[in-house]
This record gives sequence, C-alpha cells and structure tokens, in this order.
Amino acid sequence: MTQRGCGKGCGAGAWRVLHEDEPVQGDDAAVLERPEESLGGGGNKIVCRACGQRITSAGARIQVQGKHEHVFFNPFGQVFEVGCFSFAQGLVTGGMASAEFTWFPGYTWQNVGCASCGSHLGWAYTGSGGGGFYGLVLTALREVAEKED
Repeated sequence: MTQRGCGKGCGAGAWRVLHEDEPVQGDDAAVLERPEESLGGGGNKIVCRACGQRITSAGARIQVQGKHEHVFFNPFGQVFEVGCFSFAQGLVTGGMASAEFTWFPGYTWQNVGCASCGSHLGWAYTGSGGGGFYGLVLTALREVAEKED
C-alpha cells in the first residue's frame, strides 16, 4: 500500500489496519453529538472521496481545543482543513508515531490512509496519557445519507 500526499512527512514503517473495535477517545475531546445506538455515533456516513469506503459518521464529530474544524499547514507549506472525530474505520496507519510538528500539543500523530484505495485521509492522534482521536482531511472525505450507497 502506498502513502499518497501524507503531508506531515511519511515516516518509514508498515501500514497497520485499524479495526472497528479500536475507537480512539480524546482526553480533551468533547463529543458534539454522540447517540449511544452505535459506536460510530450515527448520522450520515462519511466516506473516502476517492473510492467511497466508509470511514466514520457525522455523529462521531468531536471538538478538540474548542472546535471541530481546524486549518493547519505543515513544515512544507501544505494547508489542511482537518475535522476531529472520535471514531474511524476502514483505515490503515503508516509510519511511526511522532510528536514532531504536532498540531495538537500533548498528542503524537501517525498517518492514516484509506484501507481500500490508499488515499491519505489524515492522522490518528494519541494523547500522552492514552486516548486520542482522528484528525481527518475534510477535502478527502464526503458525507452521504446513511441509506445512500
């Protein structure tokens, strides 16, 4: 699997599949909407823009550092519009976790890509005390009605 446009710098390392039973909960992440009927949070599904693989849901949106959406640029000048999510599936991780140039102090980051097509979708963030969240590139995703295929 290749790492495409991974932005922060794609460290060497094997991809690892994140399974549905591996939600990441942030220490300072506040859930905006989180119906209890499913781990993914309910609401419309959010899919990979490139291939349609289900990644998360609208109900898994969370606030980190006081907001859901953030705009950041990496050391190479690439700008990313990032949304924070408590849960994601259908992802693979690449590279070693790093605290270098982290956009969220107290969290290390690791690249995540679509398990289906390999497109770079963002980063998995892990807090120094455990827990974490997903920072996903909003332009790499699209929201579709739950019943829509």
